[in-house]
Amino acid sequence: MSECCCIGFGKFSYFYFYILGSILTNAIKKEFYKLDSFILNQFLLMQSIYKYFSYILFGLLFNWILNRYLHKKKRNDDKGEETSRKQLSSTKSLNTLIYNNILKFQKKDIFSCIFVCFVYVLHLESLKIVGYFKLGSLNIWTAHIGFVIFFMNIYYKQNIYKHQLYSMVFVIFLDTILLVASTFLDYEANKNIYQVKGFILCNCITLYYIFISFMFSYAEVKTKILIDRKYLSPYIIIILVGIIGFILNIIAALISEFYGNKCKDQKDIIVMLMFHLILLN
Repeated sequence: MSECCCIGFGKFSYFYFYILGSILTNAIKKEFYKLDSFILNQFLLMQSIYKYFSYILFGLLFNWILNRYLHKKKRNDDKGEETSRKQLSSTKSLNTLIYNNILKFQKKDIFSCIFVCFVYVLHLESLKIVGYFKLGSLNIWTAHIGFVIFFMNIYYKQNIYKHQLYSMVFVIFLDTILLVASTFLDYEANKNIYQVKGFILCNCITLYYIFISFMFSYAEVKTKILIDRKYLSPYIIIILVGIIGFILNIIAALISEFYGNKCKDQKDIIVMLMFHLILLN
């Protein structure tokens, strides 16, 4: 373990590259979205179509690379086991993880996989559509943390000590209070978001955020179960998310192409965007 200033950094993991890559790509994406000349800023559906197409493309690419690496490693392990079998007759085959083909799963597992991918798409598109109406401040994201802890405790039972439970409850409770309090601050023309958008609409959006956080938290934990217990490749999840999102957004784009020209005011545009959300549901 390498140390610097009495702090240990541990062994470097290649998974850190995923974190660095995510930070870099998100930073580049935000800079592109700030440009007025970036044409995709005017087309939410096209943004989603390109995004999900990239999920499919790079998911297939990395899944192919992963399968080649795992099969090569398995062949090397089998050769090493065969040469050492004469010396250790009781030696079992070396453990090498080979992900299962989703087509070999039971129907309920295939349905679960498709369902969690659909929830991923629903969550991503819901945040984008609600954000379009500048209602993102109503997102009580602490509900997501609470629901993840709840589902993890159901499917991965483990002892939670009191100091851990109290600290989690304290953080969730305090942050929730701060999030709710922030919605009463100035939003537009010295008015808060409830006065501008309407109390009923804001409460409905908040409840929807909580509902979609509940579904998304379940989907995240269910994805972990499929990967850990059913040995499903995480890249298959990415590919399915891309396929589902791509198809639904193509349908929404075709509908908006035929009927979008009839939208002459902001109310009609809002109706079309809400139809997009309904289609995803």
